[in-house]
Amino acid sequence: IPNSWVNSWIHTMFHFKPLRTRVLNSQTAKELCLSDELGFLFHMLQIANGDTCQATNFLRCFSQLPEASRLELLDTSTATAFVSREGSDKELLRRAQNLNRFVLEQMNKEMASKEGG
Repeated sequence: IPNSWVNSWIHTMFHFKPLRTRVLNSQTAKELCLSDELGFLFHMLQIANGDTCQATNFLRCFSQLPEASRLELLDTSTATAFVSREGSDKELLRRAQNLNRFVLEQMNKEMASKEGG
C-alpha cells in the first residue's frame, strides 16, 4: 500500500494528547486544511473503538498541497520507488522526519491564521 507508513505517524500523533485535543477542538473550514482533516481522522479513530479507519482524505489533502509535493513526502507512484533495502530504510527515515516537520509547521500556520482572523 503506497504511503502506508504514514499510518504509524498518524497513530503516534493521535496518542499525543495535547495535539489530539487541539485538532479536535479547532476547525478552520478551509478547503485544503491538514489540521481539519487530521481532526476528522482523530475523531474517527476515537469512535472506531479499534476498528480500522482510512486516512484517504488526509492523504488527498496532503498530496494537493504544493509544498508537500515539492518536498516529495509521499510516494505518488503505484509501484514501490525504493531500489535497495538500505536505500529504502534511509528514504523512509528521511520522509518520516520531513513529514513530521512539515505537517506540524503547516498545522501551526493553519491554526494561527484561524485565531488571527
